[in-house]
Amino acid sequence: MFLVLVQLCWCYMLSTARAKP
Repeated sequence: MFLVLVQLCWCYMLSTARAKP
């Protein structure tokens, strides 16, 4: 289950990074 959380965190961080300049 830990890996799933890590993947979600990565997706979230990438999304926010793309949203912000």
